[in-house]
Parts: sequence; structure tokens; C-alpha cells
Amino acid sequence: MKEIIIVTGNMGSGKSSFCKALLKKTSNYTYICLDDFRKRKFEDVLTESHNPLEFEKEVAIATQNEIAKQKRPNG
Repeated sequence: MKEIIIVTGNMGSGKSSFCKALLKKTSNYTYICLDDFRKRKFEDVLTESHNPLEFEKEVAIATQNEIAKQKRPNG
């Protein structure tokens, strides 16, 4: 069974640094960074037509896709 590690904490607490250091030590994990999603969607957030749930949906789909990949026999 694969492991899922969820890292939470306040802004600037070192979550990204910790995850990047972990990835350097092992390649057994996939890093899903919320900041990367925010950067890609930054312009959308500034528009009035932005649906605030789209960001959450995109992150949830990416997470579900990674979990599904790990469940496959060759994942």
C-alpha cells in the first residue's frame, strides 16, 4: 500500500522546503503544491468572473489523479 503524506502549516512555515527536501531523498512521492496552482490561476482570481470553487476543484482532481496512479499495479 502506498503512503500519502499531507503537510499543513501556516504561510512561511517551511512546508514547501520540507517537501522539496523529502523529494531529494526519495523519488517515491509526488509533490502537489497548492502554490503552483495559485500561480497558474492568479489572473483568474483577479477577474470578477472567477468561480472561487474552480481552484479547489482543480487541486482535488490533481490529488485524485495522483492517488489513482498509485493504486494501479504499475503505479
